[in-house]
Amino acid sequence: MEVDGVKLDCNFNWSYTWTFFNGGGTGSASTNPTSNINININFYSEDYNKQGPNSVQVNECNTNLVMEEIIFEGGGIAGFAANILQSLVRDTIEEELSGMVCNELYNLASGGDEEGGGGLNGLLVMFDERLDSLLVDTTDDKGTIEEIDGEVDPLYAEKNANVPYDTKGYPQWVNFISVQDWIEELTGLQTIEELANEFMGEADDSSSSSSINNFLQDSILNEDGVLVIDTSIICEEDDLVFIEMHDMFFDTKMTLKSISVKGLDTLSDESKILDPIGNYTLQNTLKMDYITFVLEMEAVIQPSSKEDAIVSAASTTTDEVAKVEETFTIEVTAQDIDVQFSIFMGINNSTLGAVQLGSIIHVKNILPCALSVVDDAEITELVVSVGEVSKPTLNGFLDEGTNHLITTMADALFSMYDQTLDKVLPQFFSNSLQDILNDYIDEGINNDDGCPEPDDTLVDLVDYRDLLLPEDEAVALQGRGNSPYGELFRGLYTFIDSILTAVDEDGLSWLNEFIALLFDLDTNENGDIVLAGDLFSQSLDISLNGLNLAIELGVSNVTLSNLGSLGALRIAQPMMGESSVLNNEALMGVGPDPMRLSLTLLIKGKGDDVDMHNEVELSLSLKDISIILEILAQMEEPPFLYFPLEDVTNVHCWIATMVTPAVDEYGVRVGEADTGIVLRNLAIAVTEARLDMNCIHCSSPMVQEMQQTVKTQEGIKDTSEVANKLFDYANNVLEGEYIQHTIDKMLNEAAYKCPHSPSYQQDFQGIRYEDMPAVESSEDSYGYLIAILVVVVVIILVATAIFFITRWLSRHRHKEWLGTLNQSQLRELEQMQHDENELTKDLNKRMSSLVTSDEVPFFVRLIVPIVILGNIGLFLSGHLSLGATVNISGNLAEQDFNYDGFFEFSMAKSAVEMWNAGAKALAVLIGIFSGLWPYTKLCITMFLWLIPPRLVGSKRRGSILKWLDVLGKW
Repeated sequence: MEVDGVKLDCNFNWSYTWTFFNGGGTGSASTNPTSNINININFYSEDYNKQGPNSVQVNECNTNLVMEEIIFEGGGIAGFAANILQSLVRDTIEEELSGMVCNELYNLASGGDEEGGGGLNGLLVMFDERLDSLLVDTTDDKGTIEEIDGEVDPLYAEKNANVPYDTKGYPQWVNFISVQDWIEELTGLQTIEELANEFMGEADDSSSSSSINNFLQDSILNEDGVLVIDTSIICEEDDLVFIEMHDMFFDTKMTLKSISVKGLDTLSDESKILDPIGNYTLQNTLKMDYITFVLEMEAVIQPSSKEDAIVSAASTTTDEVAKVEETFTIEVTAQDIDVQFSIFMGINNSTLGAVQLGSIIHVKNILPCALSVVDDAEITELVVSVGEVSKPTLNGFLDEGTNHLITTMADALFSMYDQTLDKVLPQFFSNSLQDILNDYIDEGINNDDGCPEPDDTLVDLVDYRDLLLPEDEAVALQGRGNSPYGELFRGLYTFIDSILTAVDEDGLSWLNEFIALLFDLDTNENGDIVLAGDLFSQSLDISLNGLNLAIELGVSNVTLSNLGSLGALRIAQPMMGESSVLNNEALMGVGPDPMRLSLTLLIKGKGDDVDMHNEVELSLSLKDISIILEILAQMEEPPFLYFPLEDVTNVHCWIATMVTPAVDEYGVRVGEADTGIVLRNLAIAVTEARLDMNCIHCSSPMVQEMQQTVKTQEGIKDTSEVANKLFDYANNVLEGEYIQHTIDKMLNEAAYKCPHSPSYQQDFQGIRYEDMPAVESSEDSYGYLIAILVVVVVIILVATAIFFITRWLSRHRHKEWLGTLNQSQLRELEQMQHDENELTKDLNKRMSSLVTSDEVPFFVRLIVPIVILGNIGLFLSGHLSLGATVNISGNLAEQDFNYDGFFEFSMAKSAVEMWNAGAKALAVLIGIFSGLWPYTKLCITMFLWLIPPRLVGSKRRGSILKWLDVLGKW
């Protein structure tokens, strides 16, 4: 190792003693840039093909330190003399300094300076012992490891396990084979890899990589395909210091800052993950093209802190010490990696199900909670084979010389340990690392701390802004921003949101693959959902008032195409200023092909004048459907935090975490309107709706014309308008009271259906609500008739009362007036009344009826009875004969048809039909006022016209005719 251009600036103290003279002072010196150091270090091994070096020796040390300038200060005449005669001591100082440097290097190599860290020899011995220990097979602490054909049996732990059973004789551990069978039954897939291929899509290069690589690239790795590992997860901060040395020259410290891993997305199709080889053992086989580890290191080199240091920090006015800081990376690549590891896990079903969400919402609690549900666990197999490991490369040094020096040293060390590492690494993984991991698992399982309890101070409503968003985003939406619900749901939400919003170049979501998987059994070879055959068929025979028609309606061959046209989804988005409101947005019918519903419609009609047969293929295409929905979902914190994992798939339990609104005996909400779950601001709209028609058999010209009309731009516009109006109607229905009442009833019943709820009832049949009271209506409408009669009677009674009261008042006043008359006046008045009555009687005796009176013109005497009888005849004709006839003339799909006499009615017939139909009050009113009363008027008029005055006086006859004139208008 040769270092050129060594530049040292030194401060020193000097002193002299000569006879009884003495003195001293300070001084400074510096070396010439031409100074250099050349060191030859030998590393020794018995056989580098078997092991690395175990000793080191500095064979040669040559220094050429040339002092450029020496300045003595202080000491009076002696200091002055020393400056003049410095050339006399220059060689001495250079020799002493060179000797001290070489001696320190010898000590550093041999380990003579214990305080400095044991030297290189000590490090090599320690490292050699560690490597030798890795080459020795270890025995599993849990028992004898069984071997099959010389290889470790990965099921040995399961075979020797004491599996607990419940009272019914069922194992209490999660059975991985049963879980795989459940997945196969649910999805039709036999392995998780197949499930990944279906859900995540085929890989870009199917010949060399698995579809899981796509998942890793999209979800775990960054844009450069790198996994950055947080070093705080691996170990504490003090354990990140790899090298810390103190010698006579420098204090050196190297710290690991970060770890990056490349190549995780190079899994081949031969990889197999989470393969249950036993009931409680999972085996994983990973084959990767390469893995590159990039270690970011920080090196800090500063002057030695030793009291007798050769290189020490210059005196400064501050506490800061001059130092050199370098950040560099060490990159090591391993090619053709095969990893096979098996893990035995006895996961207790009961313990797992009892874990509460509030205990694991903080990521730091997940591992202890996970270990708390494991009764027993062990890595039973860990085999790693590496094809080739490249030489480590170092990058990032600011100083070119330092970069060259350390890189050369790293290459030398790798060459010395290359053969040893090839032998050690497999043993390290299968023995040491496996034991380390198993010890860590045992420590976690036996940890008394277990799974922490949920935070019992949270007793309000869950704030979705703090539950789902990072702290800064939550604060931006007026949330608390202090992460009261941990990081679990935030991470899940970010992960799920990134998946739901991810679309391809056509705007299509990857969820379309999942939709296709769900409907795989119900789709044809083109991926369409087909309901073949008749979906609806109905025949009607109509015979009504001469209308005879046979109608046949049918819907068949329903096909839903391009169901997988789902676009970006934004689900459960927290909103500004709203703690319990979530916004949801969805796009459907996106991409090159719109969503399409097609069916075959049959309309046949055959009658006297109609013969129609139309069979049409209808296809409705919907492009760019947007759905927006705001949901108020008030979730309470205690039931959410204490939610057990065993009920995480129970919808009723999730509903039971919501605020329950109060309802009355009919199931109708009472009190606040915005509580629990409320659908708000629902909007559904379609950009373009297109109706296509294809006539299979069309007898109607209009249907054939429509086939062309709906394809025009105007037809598409009209279809879109109709579709949006239908969506508006659907919005109103979904936001209506009926849906809200259904949600409220569901909220009130949820707790009775949730197993972990105190209100749970195993055989719960639902809350019984009373039927809404309906307005009772009698089949017969006598009430209306009675009401009319009561009104008429009241009017008559009031009129009679007025008549008698008026008459009484008139007589009373007449009596009082008579009281003012004397006897002679009374006799005179009585005589006048007698004469008037006699005159009226005489007049009535001498007068004849109006029909025979000479005072009435002869024409009038004859015409009046004729007119009255004619009116009676006309009334009889109108009441008894046909009043009207309804004839139907129409055009259906440009086919004309006529039906004469479809409906006929008269007044008498109408009254009878009203009576039979239940409208009896109306029938009675028509019978009285339109039937009986006209004939009564005419008969009374005819009677007065024919009767002589001696039977009905002329005065009374006139009064009756006046009343008939008044009432005749009714």
